[in-house]
Amino acid sequence: MDPLAKSAKSLGKSPLGIIALFIVLVYGLATVGLLSAGPYVGVMVWFLVLFPVLVLAAFVWLLVGHTDKLYAPGDYRDEENFMRVAGYLRAASRKPGKATRMAAFSIEDLRLITRSSGPMQILWVDDHPNNNRYERRAFEAAGIQVLLARSTDEALDRLSEYQHCGAVISDMARNEGPNEGYVLLEKLRECGDTIPLVFYSSSDTLELKQEAERRGGQGHTNDPHELFEVVSNLLMSPSL
Repeated sequence: MDPLAKSAKSLGKSPLGIIALFIVLVYGLATVGLLSAGPYVGVMVWFLVLFPVLVLAAFVWLLVGHTDKLYAPGDYRDEENFMRVAGYLRAASRKPGKATRMAAFSIEDLRLITRSSGPMQILWVDDHPNNNRYERRAFEAAGIQVLLARSTDEALDRLSEYQHCGAVISDMARNEGPNEGYVLLEKLRECGDTIPLVFYSSSDTLELKQEAERRGGQGHTNDPHELFEVVSNLLMSPSL
């Protein structure tokens, strides 16, 4: 197989590669057309000038809002883990009370997590842990150990026992009180513990995000995809 055919076969395995092949094909045809365009040379020149701009705009749009569509399972070091993570997050996003916005996690997040030498444990605080089983499985499929706690006191005990937790995910309302998530955060900060804490609850507004940040938290969401992305970035942070 000649090098060109081998490169085309390799590029055709992922969406990014297909885009690259399409661009090469369009420019090849445009070059041939330019040589025989006659009176339409000006049109062909404008096409060659504007086409890269359109491609760049489309790429930025995909990169910002649809990152997962730029990659194929084969781009992951472990294709099985990719499928499991994607499946668990899809199942979590369909649960009643959770957001259905398909804001995708980044393949680079998953790659860097699995290669990271940093903390690979998180603590999940929720008095009904079964409600988050798909989200927990997504983290576990990415190589992150998820520890569980059902109350604020149990969470503090777990954190003192496991010194290498990289982040905490907490619900807001528990049997202890309607704002128990804030109570946990305040107790952590009062004792000088700066471990990142992200709230994961059934509602999410700009006001809740701002309040979480004001109190020293690192996020507030009801979207499983956003949760995965935020926690992934926290685990990869050099400060941890």
